[in-house]
Parts: sequence; C-alpha cells; structure tokens
Amino acid sequence: MAVTKKPIIIVGGGFAGLRLARILSRYRRRIPDNPALLLDRHTHHVYTPLLYEVASGCTTPSELAPALIRGATFRFTEVIKTCCEVNFLHEEVVALDAAAKTVTTKSGVVLAYEKLALAVGAETDFFNIPGLREKALTLKTRRDALVLRERIAACLKKKREGKEVLLNIFVGGGGATGVEFAAEIAGCFRQMERRGALDRSDWSITLVEATPRLLGSLKTEYSARVKERLVKLGVKVHLDTCIKRVEGNHVVLAPRPLRAGETIEELVCEFRAEFEKKFETDIIVWTGGVRGAAILEKFGLPLDRKGRVIVGGDQRLAGNPDIFVIGDSAAVTNPVTKETAPMLAQSATRQAEVAATQILADLGVPVSRRSYDFPVYPAVIPLGGKQALAVIGQLSFPGFFGWLVRQAADFRYFLSILPWRRAITAFFHGAWLYTRND
Repeated sequence: MAVTKKPIIIVGGGFAGLRLARILSRYRRRIPDNPALLLDRHTHHVYTPLLYEVASGCTTPSELAPALIRGATFRFTEVIKTCCEVNFLHEEVVALDAAAKTVTTKSGVVLAYEKLALAVGAETDFFNIPGLREKALTLKTRRDALVLRERIAACLKKKREGKEVLLNIFVGGGGATGVEFAAEIAGCFRQMERRGALDRSDWSITLVEATPRLLGSLKTEYSARVKERLVKLGVKVHLDTCIKRVEGNHVVLAPRPLRAGETIEELVCEFRAEFEKKFETDIIVWTGGVRGAAILEKFGLPLDRKGRVIVGGDQRLAGNPDIFVIGDSAAVTNPVTKETAPMLAQSATRQAEVAATQILADLGVPVSRRSYDFPVYPAVIPLGGKQALAVIGQLSFPGFFGWLVRQAADFRYFLSILPWRRAITAFFHGAWLYTRND
C-alpha cells in the first residue's frame, strides 16, 4: 500500500464521531500512515440524554450550575486521552473540496485527507412556524440547557420576591426529549409545592404533539402509559395539535393538518370546533423536529427532505468512496421498509461501526465489512423522579426498575469515554445533583 501520510479526518465529536475515533484508535498501529484526526467546533462532548436534567435543575442553587453541566458534558481533551488515542483540533469545518480531498476550517486551515467521515449532527427544525424560531428555546446543546434553566430560575426568583408570576411553559414535541423535560420540570415544581415554595396555581406545563399519541415509535400501550404518567404529574397533553404561530407572549394552537381522506372529527385535538386557540406563555421549549446541519447543504452533497446526506448501507457517499457520513447527518434507507434509520444515539454509534469496517478494509486491514442492518433499538424514557419506562425487545420495565436501567445505561457510557475514576465521580456527583429535583 502506498504511503500517503494523509489522515482519516472525522468532522464532529458527537456519538457517531467519537465512536468512529475510538474504533480507529484500536487499529492505529495497523494504519500508521493514516492517523485519525477528530475536528469539532466545540470544546466539549455533550451527553445529550442528560441535557433535560440540566435544564430542569431549577431547585439547584445558581452556584452549582457549573456542576450541573459537568455531569453531562466532558472536555474533548479529557475524553481523547481515555477513549481513543487520536489527534484533536478545536476547529469548525466550513468547506469541502471532494475532488482535491481537502477540508477548510473557519480559521483558514486547509487539511488534506485520505478518508473523510462527516458526523456533524443535526440542528433544530422550526418548520417555518411564524414566530417560533425567535421565541422558542431549544434543548440541543450545553448552552441551550443552561439558558433554559436560567429562564426558569429567573421566573421563580420573581415569585420569591413576591411578584405575581404564573409560570406557563409550553413544550412542543412529544418525542423523548419533550416528554423527559416536561416530566422532570413538573416533578421539580411538585417538589417545590411540597416545600411550600410554590402553589399548584402558580405553574402550568403543556405538552403539544402533532400526532395522535406520544412517542410514536413505541407501542400504543406504552404511549398511553407515558401520557398517564405525565397527566398524573400535572402536565396538560394536547395530541393531534400543532403550534400554528407565536405572537409576543402568546402561542396559538390548532388541529394538525388533515391527511388525505381524513375528517376533522377523527382528530383527538381539543380545538376542532374553534379550530385554533391562543394561550399566554412565559416559556416555549421546542423539541418538535430536527434536520441535518445546514453546513451539509453548503458542501453540495445530495440531501433528503430533512437535510441529511443520502448514503448507502455502507455509510458511503455514492460516487465518492472516500467520504462517509454517519449519525444524524446521514440518511440511510431500509431497502425493505423504505424508512430511514432513526436519529438516535444507538443508531449513530452503529453507523460509526459500519463506517469503521469499510475504512479499515479500504486501507488493507483484514476486517469484515459491515452494512447498516436496521435493528430495533431499546428505549428508556425517564418520566420524572425515579421513574422511567424501559422497553427492551418484547419486555418493558416501568417505574423504579426502568429508572435503574437508565442509570446503568448512563454509567456504561461514561465508562466508555472517561477514566474509570472520573466516570464514577462524574456519574455519582451528577446523579446526586439531578435527583435533588425528585
């Protein structure tokens, strides 16, 4: 094999990018002429499944906010030392020249590559809903989580100062993030009620979902169980309902658009008669949609309707064998069902494993090539306090045992990217802070 002295560049250090870097690191002595180089525009790897805990940590004193975020984010310089011996650059890639096999960073650095893996993730999709982008808070980054926490804490501070404050929170999107945040913040407020810091009339949490049920990827019975838990916590759930527009401090809800052959009577939306209804709101949290990162369009790559790069089951870009796309950036389609792989952490890491086998085999390492196989992934949905719903295959574990399953999953991931002492410290310190809301 010819000596190229060109690295395997991985753009993005999320779940997919970090897993790919970790696998390539194991084979670094087999590919000395093609070392792995990880680039990310952020300084921290974010464990997004815990961002809702950071955002809802309103009972935690402000001086402990840095500790809250440390339980869910980890410096790349720390992670790289443990999980993968690869080079790391704190750079943002802004241009790709596939013909020249180079990428250009925001600071003007041009880097040549032997293989390129794009794992730049996804960004929030506001679906062009008037006023939503300007008014809503999101929950995708460490900054998002801290801003949301600060907004909630500011409202609570006004309440403690004796000001008339009715904390109305609208959560758009009944997927995992929306459900987890709504449940956790409701649990936080209920705890404050028990301490006499809030009255039940002081707060309102509304979850809006555009389909007939929550968590549509799960069985109907599980969706119903999740809704029952949310209602018990005091969350108002609106199904078959869309946020139509945001006007000042008001949100306008309406029935979702009808599908072909449907009638308005078939919807479970509560606003069928008046068609739309306006509500006052203090905070809107939008978790209702994501799409591929905008930079992918600038790269001139073939995209699907959600802005993800269309790739084959080997995660390779058609017509360019040296470019791979993995994680939320990729649209790989099941040839049987015609559905694309879900935008989940488990799917991202599996795609990274597929890309790793292809890259290594291309470089002459004797490994078996794999293709993405569209498995059914387990789901663990925290539901406020020490309650969760874990669904693994045909089995379900609700309540406290489901919560334990979630804790085990978090701890396992920490151990995979951190020194074991640091992983134990981070997990238990974070768990202590997060359960203060329970």
